[in-house]
Amino acid sequence: MAKNKEERKLANDREAVRLPIFLPFLGCPFRCIYCQQNTITAQSEVWSPSKVSQVVQKFVSYRKGQKKEVAFFGGTFTALPSNVQEDYLQAVRSCQEPEDTIRLSTRPDCLTARNLELLRKYNVQTVELGIQSFSDKVLKASGRGYSRNQALAAVKLLQSQKFRVTLQLMPFLPGCDQQSLAATLQTVLDLRPEEVRIYPTLVLANTALENMYLSGKYLPAKLDECVQVCCEWKGKLEEKGIRVIKVGLHSDVALDPEQIVAGAYHPSFGELVQIETLYQKILRENPDGLQELEVRDDKISHYTGHNKLLLKKLKKKYGEFALHRVKSS
Repeated sequence: MAKNKEERKLANDREAVRLPIFLPFLGCPFRCIYCQQNTITAQSEVWSPSKVSQVVQKFVSYRKGQKKEVAFFGGTFTALPSNVQEDYLQAVRSCQEPEDTIRLSTRPDCLTARNLELLRKYNVQTVELGIQSFSDKVLKASGRGYSRNQALAAVKLLQSQKFRVTLQLMPFLPGCDQQSLAATLQTVLDLRPEEVRIYPTLVLANTALENMYLSGKYLPAKLDECVQVCCEWKGKLEEKGIRVIKVGLHSDVALDPEQIVAGAYHPSFGELVQIETLYQKILRENPDGLQELEVRDDKISHYTGHNKLLLKKLKKKYGEFALHRVKSS
């Protein structure tokens, strides 16, 4: 376990500078009930391979000598015709330096061993799977179009072929309950992917989920509940050496907040999870009360941010206490 954590730490220390390229809806077999990628990415145009090549050339020229990664997000990359996949991959790889890599996102039911041969040819090292849930009940209620077993098989196929695996999870989809949340978390802990992204479900305008919400067929989770669950998931995943690289929706959605119809949205959702994580840690370390607390200078923003939310929570729990700032080592 210790060795595994150390290996992951070393890999994280060598994190690449990433260029995201969004291909909204490209290759998707259908539109998922919650999905509105043009809103999430603030982009409506799908770039051609030639456009991608131009952008990557500039990126590489500014970052020479650094470890770099180009990432295809949005759409379902491996569901594209193989010649189209190759056009995009070639557009990127022809501009990269030898050690640069590619990552891409896809669905678990759109992966085959033949897909992976093509990806390996162009130095794709990380594949992000939009799993969302490992509960058949949730997957069916959300119209995902694949089963828990298919999702498990996709992860294991990638791992057997030595790809880095990132799982994208969406707690609080239709059909979600405490049992499905617990089962999904345990499955991820057992699978041990390298990375996880956690996107609590939001109701966006012009989606099927909006219709379900307006008709009373779907009730979104409250913000506090989402923060608590994400805090728990993040803590348990990181204990196993699984890196949580994102909590909360892509920040560009804030460009048009009117598109958020309902759900646990906050522009700094990840920071709320961070605050709750720190709050729970302080509670565990001080079960009998709190008279004083030392805080490093580089951590003080956690206590003073969001209208001093953490300090208020601590004072509500413990009453008044002394806060001492100490210099960062």
